[in-house]
Amino acid sequence: MQDETNALIDNIRDAEGSMDEKCHDIFLNKEILAPILKQTIEEYRDLTVEEIQSLIDEASISKVESVSEYAGAKNVKIEPIDTVLKSVSDKSIYFDVFFKAALPKDKQTKVSFQLYVDIEPQGNYYVGYPLTKRSIYYVARSLARQLGVLSGETDYGKLQKCYSIWICYDPKIPKKLKNTACRYSFTREDIYGTVEEDETNYDLMEVVMVMLDTSADTDFKLLDYLKGVLTYDKEKIIEQAGPLSQQAEKEVEAMSGVGSMIRHLGREEGIKEGIKEGIKEGKTEGLKALVKSLKAFIKDFNQLYAAVVENEEYADMTEEQVNKYY
Repeated sequence: MQDETNALIDNIRDAEGSMDEKCHDIFLNKEILAPILKQTIEEYRDLTVEEIQSLIDEASISKVESVSEYAGAKNVKIEPIDTVLKSVSDKSIYFDVFFKAALPKDKQTKVSFQLYVDIEPQGNYYVGYPLTKRSIYYVARSLARQLGVLSGETDYGKLQKCYSIWICYDPKIPKKLKNTACRYSFTREDIYGTVEEDETNYDLMEVVMVMLDTSADTDFKLLDYLKGVLTYDKEKIIEQAGPLSQQAEKEVEAMSGVGSMIRHLGREEGIKEGIKEGIKEGKTEGLKALVKSLKAFIKDFNQLYAAVVENEEYADMTEEQVNKYY
């Protein structure tokens, strides 16, 4: 089993750019995006997914293909929104999926779009620096891009709110972070006295970081939905997104191969973690802890037993001994 796992991981790493691209592609569809926005964007919390879809400027959805930190990746930008930010003094950055969306009130008042949203699927957690700092930089650049080249005539009053939503699905995410979601926002704190200020003047940047464990179940709707999207679980997708159009169905189908790879990687990583936890407890108690950990990832007893005895610490365990804790 170990040889199979290593071979699969090698094959996946060789095709990392293609896998990342397919994960990015699924988020180009507003039917798939709507449930994510409902649970991450405060302004959309009380809206239906259908209402949210109507607020997304579909023509503005754009992407960068094959965004990867592995060698051989290509950065190709697709209009209509330029997903590459360049300036004389700053390094170019590449947004994975970027689009504009209206606030609910805009539908009646016909005010210009007032949200800029960046979606960043992230298959690699260990990139050599904190992803949180990168996400904050991205949302800051997203805000800055609205003004272009600064001058004495620059109207800062035109700045509109930006969201950067990061979805990390790397199986090697630290255990304490798996299946978590958090928000970083720009808020006001009165140091002395009470300042009366329109919130829209400073509430301009938010980052949402989602650390997804695709091998474990969760009752948190956002995580459950994203797991469904990334592991090709149509039932989970439709449960929150509603009936899909033919185009959305096609894009979900395209995720089937990637979904199985993500599921397999998550399962194997879970097995490794279970073995480590079991060993820490000592042989007898460790076996009990190991079986309990593995049951979260492996439902079939024969497969679970094979995973247990694969480790030399438990190689002499009988099926009866393992089944005692199954």
